[in-house]
Amino acid sequence: MNSRVKMEGVKNHGVMKPLSKDTKNKDGLNIHAAVCDERHAWPNTEMLDVIKTGMGARLQPFVLSISTAGIDVSNPYFADIEAYKEEMSGVKPLEDDHFFLLYTPDEDDDWEDESVWQKVNPNLGVSLDWEYMRSTYNEAKTRGGTYIVSFKTKNLNMWVDAPKVWVPDEDVALCNQQFDESQLEGEDCYVGIDLASKGDISATAFFFPRFKYVKFLFVLPEAKVENRDDRVDYRRWVEEGWVTVCPGKVLDEDWYMEQLFLEMGHYNIKSIAFDPWGMWDLKTKFGKYEEVLIEYQQNIRYMSVPTKRLESEVLKHNMNFGFNPVFRWMMRNVVVYIDPNANVKLDKARSRNKIDGVVATVDAVGGWLNITNGETGEIYADHELRTFSI
Repeated sequence: MNSRVKMEGVKNHGVMKPLSKDTKNKDGLNIHAAVCDERHAWPNTEMLDVIKTGMGARLQPFVLSISTAGIDVSNPYFADIEAYKEEMSGVKPLEDDHFFLLYTPDEDDDWEDESVWQKVNPNLGVSLDWEYMRSTYNEAKTRGGTYIVSFKTKNLNMWVDAPKVWVPDEDVALCNQQFDESQLEGEDCYVGIDLASKGDISATAFFFPRFKYVKFLFVLPEAKVENRDDRVDYRRWVEEGWVTVCPGKVLDEDWYMEQLFLEMGHYNIKSIAFDPWGMWDLKTKFGKYEEVLIEYQQNIRYMSVPTKRLESEVLKHNMNFGFNPVFRWMMRNVVVYIDPNANVKLDKARSRNKIDGVVATVDAVGGWLNITNGETGEIYADHELRTFSI
């Protein structure tokens, strides 16, 4: 549509007009309502930001985004969809400034099942014809390739390039039980550390194998708290006590070590497994704990076994993450790399967002497996007392 074409109301002189993708000449707009179509193809949020900024003087502004799924999960709309799913499922706090409707197959749905078509297209048989839907499906099956991609994205709202969630959120949610942390005093503890870049969130996991309980120390520099690039409400997590704020713009290493020592002082620390990247200048600061440090390489050789062990325990609902919403959010972000031999590794590059807490937990479990070969110290860890009659 020509961006210079516009419609003007006779009575109130309201104007409706299309906007081009060029944002350079859009400052100063006084917008009451905007319709953003096919957001999946928008490569950035520049135009959306301009639209929202132009609504500052309006009492009841309204933005409507309409889109099918797409094929490029690096575009920001995919991150928006994932964030809205997390709100809908209770993974992160609800925001009150939007409504969201999503029609899409569930993870285990068969995209060729016509009942799934109906679920994704509630108006199928009304505004969308069954004959058209079946004809489009048959063409996709016959011709394959881009035709299947088009059918899935346009007709079934499926992100074709979307990485699969590692562990379903419903299983992670079941790994949370009430627990009296005073029981952890003096307990054997295996620590995993994943320090992010100094201006980002860092994670420390404290794993207690006897209880299969994990505590976390999430640290965020003060300057990052209000940053919404990760599309989560860090401020709320800080207020609720799930995230600890480090003064300044970057991680203060001495301050972090002080917090770490305060926490570890309550437990019998058996190992501290850490990602060597970003830790080289901290290794000399561990004092009495230096003898239990484990430089845990992040390659698939070392990460596969503890990653599989964590996955298995979560799917069996044997772990307890203490209702930590930060960890639950990070678990939803995880994508794993699987090699031809079925070895697995957490894939930070392809994961949707931060996964530092999961990496720290895998490191902690890896340290535990290295030392104990997975023994918990419980006599009847897997069954009750058994009696035999002879």
